[in-house]
Amino acid sequence: MYAQGDLHAGIPVSGGKAIYNLVQDSVLDGQDLNQFLAAAANEHGYGSPFVRGDTDDVGPGTSRDVDITDFNALAANFDPTAANGPTNTWGKGNFDGDRDIDITDFNSLAANFSPTGYAVTSQVPEPSMFSLFFVGMGLCICLRRGR
Repeated sequence: MYAQGDLHAGIPVSGGKAIYNLVQDSVLDGQDLNQFLAAAANEHGYGSPFVRGDTDDVGPGTSRDVDITDFNALAANFDPTAANGPTNTWGKGNFDGDRDIDITDFNSLAANFSPTGYAVTSQVPEPSMFSLFFVGMGLCICLRRGR
């Protein structure tokens, strides 16, 4: 998808590019990238999309976190003017597909920063405070009546 051009500006869909037009709006852009992240996560069995900023955990069986490792990848490749040539690599920190690694990519990482993980997991419900309160009150009443 990145090889097709500047996804941030948008690319008119023509010819072989149509397979990347995941939202069917005749333009390859950030919406298609978001749809790809959701589809890729679903393909690997995750219930929530991969997020922009995660350079190293986009795949099956990964920890899905945006942490200092991801920041270091972006910082090491920071090139806002693309002076070193276009960067079409997610793993280096190009999260918006605009061929450079700049403050917009940093903002994506910062907005999704989650060193403990961003994956939605199923949780066993904890007893609510009210139910604990009522159980405690019931025990107190029973103990008082027993005296």
